Order: sequence, then structure tokens, then C-alpha cells
Amino acid sequence: MSIAHPPPAIKPSAHAALKEKVKIRHVKHFLDKIIWGLEDQAIKHPYYVKFLDKTQFTMGVLGVMLTQYFVVARPTQFWMWYLVCTPVVVALRIMYFKRVGWQYFLLDFCYFVTFLSIVHVTLAPSDDRRLFRVLFIYANGPLVWAVVLWRNSLVFHDIDRMSGVFIHIMPCLLYYCVHWHGCSSSSMLLHPTPSVNYFLPPSHPQDSLDGVDFVYAILGYLIWQVLYFVKTEVVDRAALDARPDLLTSLRWLTTDRKNGFSLLVLGLCRYGGIMGPTEAYDPRTIKTKAIFVAAQLVYTVVTFAPTPVLFTSHFLHCMYIQLIFVAAVHNGASYYFEVFAKLYHHKLLLLLQHEADDGGTTVRTAPGAAST
Repeated sequence: MSIAHPPPAIKPSAHAALKEKVKIRHVKHFLDKIIWGLEDQAIKHPYYVKFLDKTQFTMGVLGVMLTQYFVVARPTQFWMWYLVCTPVVVALRIMYFKRVGWQYFLLDFCYFVTFLSIVHVTLAPSDDRRLFRVLFIYANGPLVWAVVLWRNSLVFHDIDRMSGVFIHIMPCLLYYCVHWHGCSSSSMLLHPTPSVNYFLPPSHPQDSLDGVDFVYAILGYLIWQVLYFVKTEVVDRAALDARPDLLTSLRWLTTDRKNGFSLLVLGLCRYGGIMGPTEAYDPRTIKTKAIFVAAQLVYTVVTFAPTPVLFTSHFLHCMYIQLIFVAAVHNGASYYFEVFAKLYHHKLLLLLQHEADDGGTTVRTAPGAAST
């Protein structure tokens, strides 16, 4: 008769390894929820929601601090920080936009300029000053003014809002640094020397923008507009007609009744007799499309106006950037105090109720769920 032996005890090292595997699996599942954010996998417990928001807030503040460091202390190496951050931000925008049906926003002019700026600081020859001047006009004109027009806000815990500010402000900071300080090689970051080795030298004091620069800037904008129109109105027209939930810039501007730019254009068109007194936008009609193509062109050209002064005055350029940044901060403050406080409290109450419904009549909270 054989004697049954008890199973061998798990050695401490094996037990620790097993616990580590389980922990890694839980962390991976947790990160999958954060990254993909599927509705059936969303993190809904108040404790984890607040943990993620606090983490995102911290990362947002650190990002602003590092950006300030490079602009003030390492302006000739700012282009490296720009190249590190931009792919990450664009990747986050792609994931978020695809999830909510906003992927056609990735075809907007700001992303076109972002792409050109990366090409400029990585591939363009140092003696190609025309491309630099055109991008300076774009970055300090229509892109940075979008912060004011679209009310971009520094809401540090919100990746979508922070990445929107990044896309519109960072090219302006890049070309501030390129124009006034130039771009030095990456070796200068670790081994600074008295003589700076520029691959994109700063502009000369006597340099200025001329009429040809603005002609090229308008031509570049028109090229983008034609490509955008062909993509959305010819190539993808059937797909967009079949998916009214997909947003394009035109659909958003014509359906958002609170957008100041859209309301201004509508008022001017009614005043000028282009549209009837009670006529509304219809993104399916040629008239509405033509109105917004023309309106965006006018906006772009008007925002070119301050760039010649900014190109020749370091002081005014600094003040200009500060005012835009103040606008983003003010928009963020307005959001936090007028919208966020009420919405966040309501959101946590709903999540707590969801937990109570799942677990019975007693509300079960994780440690720290009630803390701020």
C-alpha cells in the first residue's frame, strides 16, 4: 500500500515569481484599459479614475516645465525636445481620434505644418531659408492663433486638451528658438563647447520677411486645402456619406452652435446676402463648403499680419508668445472652476452608484476613493 505524499511546498523563490507574474498580468490588463479605453473595458472605479487623472496632471505639469527649461536654458537644443514629444503626442491623438470618430481632424492644417516642421529640422539643408520663413509664418500665425480661436486650454489632467495645446503652440516655440538662437547638434547637449556648431543657424539681425515669403505661404496653404478637399470630398466622399458620425472640420464648424468663428461667418454671410436671414449651414451643399474654404483662407491670411513684426523684434515675439500662453492658462482656469468641479463631482457620484448597483445596496469603495 503506497502512502500518498503531500505536494511539495512551493519554494519562496518560486512563490515570489508566481506572485510577480500575476502582478505583471494585472498591470498589463490595467494598462490595456488605459491605452485602448474600450467601453466594455473602461476603468470605472473612482479610486482608479482619480489615480489616472492625478498621474496625467503630474505628467502634464512636468511636460510644461521641461518645455520651459529647453526654451530658456537650452534653446539651441529645443528641436530635440520637439522631435521627442511630437511623435508621442500625435500617436495619442491618433488613438483618441479613431476611438471617437474624429480621425479626419488629423488632416487639418496644423498637422500638415507639424509634419513640415519635422522635415525642416531633420532633412532640410541649412541654407534653405525660404522654407524656414514660411514655417515661421505658419507657426506664429494661424497655428498659434488657433489657441485663442478654438479656446485651447491647459487642463493638465486631460490628455486630449493638453495635446491640442501642444499641436498649436509647440511649432511657435520651435521657430522662436530656431529664429533667435538656431539649432545646434545633439552632441552639444552633453558636451557643450564655447563655439556652437549650428546645423540651422539663427537669423541675421538685418533679416526680414518679404512679399515672396507670403506668396509661398499662401501657395503652401492652398496646396494643403486642395489636397484636403480631394481627400474628403472626392476620395472618401462615399465613406463619409455612409458615416455621419465621423466628424470633419467642416461638419464640426457647421454643427457647433456655440463656436464663435462659425457664428461670426454666419452673421457676415447673412448680412452680405450670401445666406438668407434664417438660412443655416448645410455641410452637404457646395455653398457651405465654399463659404468655409473662403473663411479659413481669410483667417489664415489675416493671422499672417503680425509675423513681420515678430520676425524683427525679439521683445515683441516674447510678449506675443506669453499672451498666447496666458490665453491657454485662462481657458484652463475657466474650465477647472466653471465646468470641471461640477462635472467631476457628478462623475464620481455616478461611478460610486455604479459600484453600489454591482455589489448590492452597500456602496463599496477602494482605499482613498473619497480622498482628493
